[in-house]
Amino acid sequence: MIIEHPLFMPIIMVVGVLVNFMLVLFITRNFPPKKPASIGFKAGSLSLCGNKPNCVCSIDIRPNHLISPFNWEGSESGGITKIEALVDSFPRTRVISKSGNYLHAEFRTSIFGFVDDVEFLVDVDTKKIHIRSASRLGYSDLGANRSRVEKLRILFTQIAEN
Repeated sequence: MIIEHPLFMPIIMVVGVLVNFMLVLFITRNFPPKKPASIGFKAGSLSLCGNKPNCVCSIDIRPNHLISPFNWEGSESGGITKIEALVDSFPRTRVISKSGNYLHAEFRTSIFGFVDDVEFLVDVDTKKIHIRSASRLGYSDLGANRSRVEKLRILFTQIAEN
């Protein structure tokens, strides 16, 4: 009888894991969480990060969330134009909203399509572009948002010099 075969249980377990993997992949790609209320330009600033370690923000003073803003000495529109070109150069990204000195973009991970919200706010007076990058889902992002912002900083510096 086939149930008595020594490979029956390991094969059933592997099939079960693959089915669950495909189900999670389907759900996260097709039904991402809705945009959080913390996203957006409010009272002249970006929102601070919550208590989860899956967010960085140049306005948040808590050490585990704080990240330096980008340096920028041009106009608001020039800064947003360069940021938009930079965002468009990344795979699996799209600009969600852009107005005046503010831009909101979504970055998706390659396998599961998890959404990270990245916001930029140009402040001409301080010659800075403030940034906030936060995961929509989960508790920790294992440093993915901080790493992305640092990569964006390097690329933005190269674009801004041209």
